[in-house]
Amino acid sequence: MSTGRVSPSSCGEQSFTDCLRTGLNARAPLERWYCAEILGMHRVEGKAVEPLAQLLSSAEPQLRSAACRALARSGEKSVCARIVPLLSDSYSGARLEALRALSALGCPAFSRNALPLLKDSSVAVRCEAAALLSSCAEARPALEKMTADPHPLARLAAARALAALGVGESRSALEKLSFGDPDCGVRRGVSQLLKKS
Repeated sequence: MSTGRVSPSSCGEQSFTDCLRTGLNARAPLERWYCAEILGMHRVEGKAVEPLAQLLSSAEPQLRSAACRALARSGEKSVCARIVPLLSDSYSGARLEALRALSALGCPAFSRNALPLLKDSSVAVRCEAAALLSSCAEARPALEKMTADPHPLARLAAARALAALGVGESRSALEKLSFGDPDCGVRRGVSQLLKKS
């Protein structure tokens, strides 16, 4: 099998899914990435889960990210503990996909592991961490601090997470954003959150 030429007709007697699963063990990183990406477009189940989980420890950051994306669609909560180490990955794309996978798999027991990512260098990672922490009451103080983030999208993500936790305890922080944030999009978004509460 060569990269980019995997198709149902090129798999011979194997099913296309089995062909892709076999490709997860290919020597070429690009071929493994391709197979993980294609598998991730469908619900991953059965025999494909373990080879994808093994890619979480790949030396290639794009493979780690692709494995997270594919596993997010698996519904296999058993892989959550294996995804958590990627929250401290050196590659921001892997951190982002790990957060998304934990959220998609519904792994609330692991959400507190995302607390340090509220201060991540990547805005996308900070926003995704806030979304994951929107059901973690112990994150409220850190989310309130995040309402002072330099980036408006991060401030709005923090406000949404606080609103999901319940406006009551965070009303003053949210009202401060609603009336005093320098970004009109943040002011408008937070005002809508307050109206809904």
